[in-house]
Amino acid sequence: MKHNNNQLAPDVLSRLKQATGPLHAQLDQQLPLANPLAQERDYLQHIHLFYQWLAAIQETLIHQARLPQDYLDQNQQSLTWLAEDLQIAGMTLPHAYPSFSLTPDHAAAWGVQYVIEGSYLGASVLFKRFAELRSTRCPMKFFRERSQGSALRCKQFRQDVATVVNSEQDIVSAEQAARQAFEHFLLVMDAPQDQYESSQRYA
Repeated sequence: MKHNNNQLAPDVLSRLKQATGPLHAQLDQQLPLANPLAQERDYLQHIHLFYQWLAAIQETLIHQARLPQDYLDQNQQSLTWLAEDLQIAGMTLPHAYPSFSLTPDHAAAWGVQYVIEGSYLGASVLFKRFAELRSTRCPMKFFRERSQGSALRCKQFRQDVATVVNSEQDIVSAEQAARQAFEHFLLVMDAPQDQYESSQRYA
């Protein structure tokens, strides 16, 4: 049964937030930038992990083609900025990372994109918190660019997700996929990193 989109909009987002709350909290505690006294090496480790996570998810989203092209383009642009940050720091891009699988329905894709959009908002917050780490070697291009227009993008996503995730079945599918996205980041963090790191480590 379809719902009124205007009524569903806050419900979709609140359900997604509730469904992912424990995993979100767990991840926030384990991220390299969880330490308020984090240094440049922590930022580089953070974006190295983030690149692996987003690259795997983006590959799946592109293959399934369940999202508007604008979202896929924005994700790809984020990978470009992350790659530039890593290359400026003298690091080799990760070419191997744990793969990500997802059920092939539109609501699942939107649930995953909910997590991605949340990570973009988080990047804007972290950019303000760790702005003093910026340097020639560490320009924080990904954080800087993602902090631009973040409120407007958040508003647009809220409108879009309410339009397409418009049934109880859709919401349940989106919840499950959003949890999978968080779980995948934890998987990336637990994976051996020696094979992914550059010869110039986080020093």
